[in-house]
Amino acid sequence: MVNVAILGSGEKILQHYETLSRMKDVSVAGIVDLESQMNCVPADGQDLPVRHLEDLRQTETELIEICVPLEKRALYIKQAARMGFHVVCDMPIAASTEETAAVLNECQKNNVQLYPGRSLRFSPAYVDAKQQISNGAIGHPGVIRLASGGQHPGGDANIFLELGLPKVDWLVWTFGDVDHVLAKHVKTQNTAGHSVEYAATILRMADNSIVHMELSWAQTKDSASFELAGDGGMLSYDSSSSHPINVDKRKPLAKGKSSDDILISSKLEHQLRYFSTCLNTNERRVITGKDVLKAMKVVTAIQESASIGKTVYIERGDSK
Repeated sequence: MVNVAILGSGEKILQHYETLSRMKDVSVAGIVDLESQMNCVPADGQDLPVRHLEDLRQTETELIEICVPLEKRALYIKQAARMGFHVVCDMPIAASTEETAAVLNECQKNNVQLYPGRSLRFSPAYVDAKQQISNGAIGHPGVIRLASGGQHPGGDANIFLELGLPKVDWLVWTFGDVDHVLAKHVKTQNTAGHSVEYAATILRMADNSIVHMELSWAQTKDSASFELAGDGGMLSYDSSSSHPINVDKRKPLAKGKSSDDILISSKLEHQLRYFSTCLNTNERRVITGKDVLKAMKVVTAIQESASIGKTVYIERGDSK
C-alpha cells in the first residue's frame, strides 16, 4: 500500500482523487488545496485537506502528486524533495532545460524519486505502437508523422513544451536519438479574437528516419494521430476515428506480449498504478527524470530553430 497526497487546485484535485480512490493498492493520505476551495473535494474526502505542504508531515504520506501550472512545478517539486517525499508531476516538470536539471539534482540530493507523468509511454495507442515497432511491424523506420491539437489554453502557455515535449520523449524512446531539427511557429488570433497557434517541426533521427511533427492550438477539442511508415509496413492512429488503430504490415509480426492489458485502462490510472508498483518494488522505471531532460534538450533546440528560422543540431548545439 502506498500513501499518496495530492497538491493542486480545482478540477485537477477531483480528477486525481477519483482515480486514486479506485486503486486497491493506494490510499489518499492528504490533499493540499492551494486555492482553499474545499468544495472541490468529494464528500468522502472532507477530512483530508490541509492548508500547507508542510502539514503533510503529520500524515503517512510517501508520494505527492503535484498538479499545478508549469511555472509553479519546479518550486513545489523542490519543496517536496527537501521534505523527503517522492513526487509525481506531469511533464514538463520545469520551464527550461536548466531548471529541469536543477529539479533533478534536488531530488537526487535528497534521495527521492521523481515520476514524470503525462507521458505517452502510458498512453495505450502509443505504447502499443512502440511494442509493435520493436516486434518488427514496420521494418526499418522511414517516414514518421505525428500530430496533436486542441484548444488554446490561454496565457503564455508554450506549445512546444505542453504539446511537443511528450511527443519528443516518445520519439526518442521509440526510435532513438534526434540528430537535428527545423521548426516553424505561427501565433495569431482567429476572427473571434481568440489566440491560435500552429507549429511544424522536421526532425532527422540518428537512424536517418524523418519525422514530421505538427502541433496545433486552433481546435475545439483534443486530437492526436500518427502514421509510422517503414520498409515493412505502416501503423496509423487517429483519436477521432471509430477504429483508431490500424496496422498495414508486409512482414509477419514477431511474437511478443499481448497489448490487450494496455488498451483497457486510462492513461492516468495506468501511470499511477505503475508508479505505485515502482515505489513498492524498486522496479526499473519506464521513464525517468533523465529521459525528460533529454527530451527537453530536443525541445529547446526546436524552439531555437523556430526562433532563428534555421536548422539546429542537437549534439553539436550549432545551427546552419
